[in-house]
Amino acid sequence: MKKVLLLIVMALSLTILTGCFNDVYIEPDELTVVFENPRYVGTSFYIDVYITNGFDTNESVGYMEFDVYTPGDSVYVAGAGFDIDETIPANDYIMIELEFGSEFVFATEADIEAAGYTIDDVELYFWIE
Repeated sequence: MKKVLLLIVMALSLTILTGCFNDVYIEPDELTVVFENPRYVGTSFYIDVYITNGFDTNESVGYMEFDVYTPGDSVYVAGAGFDIDETIPANDYIMIELEFGSEFVFATEADIEAAGYTIDDVELYFWIE
């Protein structure tokens, strides 16, 4: 009986944990970025990025620049460069939490809302060097 109960608990745990993983779309033949969860914490702005590699070879990413705007580029929210220094495996991705310190944050959440948007409306621009 204990073994059956243990097996059921393990199966439920696996199902619950599997539901926590994000389905990140990997664009074929592209090295690109997908993002989620933009947020302010104190005077910093954070965003979770997934750098995806749709090529059949591992790709190295050194330095990247990121800019965050509201739609139509009406409000410049944040912008900075980051040393990524990662190799993204073929047809896979890596996740990185970016923190834009206060010196790289140019708009508050109130500024975004005053322009008629919410923080979830922001758009991310990026450059890979």
